[in-house]
Amino acid sequence: MKQGVALGILAIAMMAGEVFLRLGWLGWAERWEYDSFHQVAGSRGRASHVAIVSVDDETLLQHKEEPMVFWGPYFARAMDVLRQVGVRVIGLDYLFSVSPEAWFRKIGLSDESLSRTYDAPMRQQLSKGSVILISVLAVSGEDRAEILLPVQDYLFSLPNGVADVGLANFLTDTDGVVRSFMPQLLDEAALPNLSFATLLAVKASGLDPKAESWELGGMVVPRKAKSVPIAFVGPPGSIMRVSMSRLLNPGAERDPDVKALGGRVVIIAAEHVGLQDLHLTPYSRSGLFMESRVMSGAEIHANICESLLGGKISRQAPEGLRLVFSILLAGIGGLAFLRLDPWKGLGALVLLGLGAWVISYCFFLAGWNLLLCGAQASVGICFVGCLGFRLRGEERERQRLRGLFGRYVSEEVVEKLLESGHRPHLGGEAKEVTVLFSDIRGFTRISEMLGAQEVVEFLNAFLGRACQAVLQEGGMVDKYVGDSVMAVFGWPVPHPDHAARALRAAQAMLRASHDMQEWIRERFAGRGLADFRIGVGLHTGMAVLGNVGSPQRMDFTAVGDTVNTASRLEGLSKELGWSIVASQSTLEAAGAGFEVQGESVVHVRGKAAPMKVYGVVGA
Repeated sequence: MKQGVALGILAIAMMAGEVFLRLGWLGWAERWEYDSFHQVAGSRGRASHVAIVSVDDETLLQHKEEPMVFWGPYFARAMDVLRQVGVRVIGLDYLFSVSPEAWFRKIGLSDESLSRTYDAPMRQQLSKGSVILISVLAVSGEDRAEILLPVQDYLFSLPNGVADVGLANFLTDTDGVVRSFMPQLLDEAALPNLSFATLLAVKASGLDPKAESWELGGMVVPRKAKSVPIAFVGPPGSIMRVSMSRLLNPGAERDPDVKALGGRVVIIAAEHVGLQDLHLTPYSRSGLFMESRVMSGAEIHANICESLLGGKISRQAPEGLRLVFSILLAGIGGLAFLRLDPWKGLGALVLLGLGAWVISYCFFLAGWNLLLCGAQASVGICFVGCLGFRLRGEERERQRLRGLFGRYVSEEVVEKLLESGHRPHLGGEAKEVTVLFSDIRGFTRISEMLGAQEVVEFLNAFLGRACQAVLQEGGMVDKYVGDSVMAVFGWPVPHPDHAARALRAAQAMLRASHDMQEWIRERFAGRGLADFRIGVGLHTGMAVLGNVGSPQRMDFTAVGDTVNTASRLEGLSKELGWSIVASQSTLEAAGAGFEVQGESVVHVRGKAAPMKVYGVVGA
């Protein structure tokens, strides 16, 4: 029957996981997992095909008194140096919406020569080719799209006109993060339609931008691919950068760092303080030891271009492979969840979830996209299903036990009976147990100094601590008699080391009494209460345990000489001057590990022969 139930739960879990995946309900989990791969992987290599010439703070400081609109000669100088060192293609990640010459004419400067020739070096560099400018697809407040093209003076200087202009827009997911790109963003042939980075890669490879597909980095990239994952080389700052200020220095073409740009696609872009061209990427997710970092638009373009030229585009793993892993993980989970207790099952669930993450991560490092969030969801549903099945069975057993013992024992005892599998006999049974009695010294005097409600509060404060000490060691609080506590160890849940458990519980009670002293000082400050002290007596021996009482009121309890002796030893604790008094049988049954502070031979009321007792140190 259990095997059939397991198969049914597995089938339901698999179907539910697939449904959640198909409906997109696990999109957030897939995005989180995909981002975590990037965060954990860190730097994944070196960008060998692209680099960035950064208009950084240093460049701005060198020309801080010159508005950017008049930087045409500087860009021309930088492009000239890049051509000298042999770069493949230059990308200008600037939207030149106005030229300096047009600005001169607009403000009516009288120097006609200046208004015609100021930007001649820039136009000359553009006319030489191998330069890509950007345009931007902007959406107005009325949801109308408009393409912002470079200024006409520059657009006419390009050898191929708009064919040398790429769209700088990024493809963002629903959470605003850039994880992938589209080679073609528009269908209009008369307008810029390829993404900026795609156009750079195509031009650098000497291919036709109008082709329906391109072979880049050993991979075929369709022009109209819907979504292509970006193979980021690493977190922000991983792409090689050279300050534009170095290209403007005399003899810049001999600078080793500038010469290292040779053979690469170079993107000239602004990356200075106050720049707004910053975007969320997989490295922007924070939490779980992950640091949130934004990436400049230029570096995202560079990563896309590197992905294309290096052939590092992630491939989608076969659907059948994902299903195989899903069935495997859910099957292992189903078997484990039915055999393990709920907490161990929860641990197995966590391990399987981590295992799925590790499998996906290994595929990610190998360049394959295999997200197993659907499998993780199936495993989680399988855990819930198996847990429900187990709980239903345990609830039936619990109800049976409640029907048998619910009138006599606490819920805690029922739970322990379920865990141990032991079922006590209703008619009673003789067992070797350790009985503990605890009593508050001078309680009568204390109760005389407190009000009725304060006495109850006082008792509850200590008895709660004493009860906790007993339960932590697997004992049963048999009853409360006034300020006394009776506890039994070794029944109804059998423990071979019941004597050691009882002694540890007694030591824990003594520690709790010290906590009580601090509580009394704060709660009843200035009331003149004596120091809080307790006495504990323990004895190990045979006792009769079972259902004792009348038809109107019955309790499971322990009776016999062992119980009476433990009670008498607690009474002798004050006389002997020890907080914990244990019989010889208890100390011998407990074994080593308990320090004694003295021993004595005493006459216990009700016993003919004297017995040896020990004072146990309260740890």
